[in-house]
Amino acid sequence: MVRYGFTARLKCHKVDICAVSSGVEQLLYTEKAGGSNPSPRTCMEKEEIYCCVRGKVQGVTYRMFAAKHARHLALVGYVRNMRDFTVEIVAQGFSDNLEKFIEHLRKGSFGSHVSNVEVTWRELSGTFEGFEIQY
Repeated sequence: MVRYGFTARLKCHKVDICAVSSGVEQLLYTEKAGGSNPSPRTCMEKEEIYCCVRGKVQGVTYRMFAAKHARHLALVGYVRNMRDFTVEIVAQGFSDNLEKFIEHLRKGSFGSHVSNVEVTWRELSGTFEGFEIQY
């Protein structure tokens, strides 16, 4: 049973389907016929990336561009300018959305010129409530 803001009980032996659509996690349940209350299962675990973006990426709305795409892909974390004229990004979310995000970072915003995006996949370093532009 897929949960969409309402609850309906299905009598079934097994439901084993994973679905993640548009960055929105859908919870699925496994329940034996006549069993107790179903418990939620998630399909994927969240991951984290650290990115250092080089090129002409400051003063060209690159941080707003990155934040817009991150929010659209339901990612959390931050983006900020560094003193060495690079842009630092930490993002958390599902791996497929992080891969899409990296592709956007490589393309860059209008007016930017991205020469390199260094990506490091790592363990979750903390929790974020949204995706922020740090000043």
